[in-house]
Amino acid sequence: NSIAVENGGILSPGQSPGILTANGTVAMESGSTLKIEINGLTLGTEYDQLRINGAPLTLNNPDLNVTLGFTPSLGDEFQIVSGFSSLSGTFNGLPTSGSTFTVGSTLFQIDYHASDITLTVVPEPTSLGLLSMLAAAVLLRRRLY
Repeated sequence: NSIAVENGGILSPGQSPGILTANGTVAMESGSTLKIEINGLTLGTEYDQLRINGAPLTLNNPDLNVTLGFTPSLGDEFQIVSGFSSLSGTFNGLPTSGSTFTVGSTLFQIDYHASDITLTVVPEPTSLGLLSMLAAAVLLRRRLY
């Protein structure tokens, strides 16, 4: 069973976190939305996933809407799409692996892999700068003594 989501359509794996399995191709058009809920670290019961059983996934610039219901830690990873045989296209505003977006105060990085798409919690750029300055200050202090 293939899934085609047209402009204005919403694909949501669950009304609460769940897994939606497609046994055929999945195509999402511009103006459509993949809605993902993340309420914890457990796949299927605390966060959503679109699972495709070995068929192609086509993303014609659809929106990705992530709802966050808990505070994840740096490095937490969520496999939001899995199992596709090939990937064509990306989500709107997230053109490459490594692109970032914010949900509330949490910064996510998206990565498009050969057969899955993941979201990883990454530090805010200002946090990275502060950590770098702190590390430099510690190293400088060690050199002074």
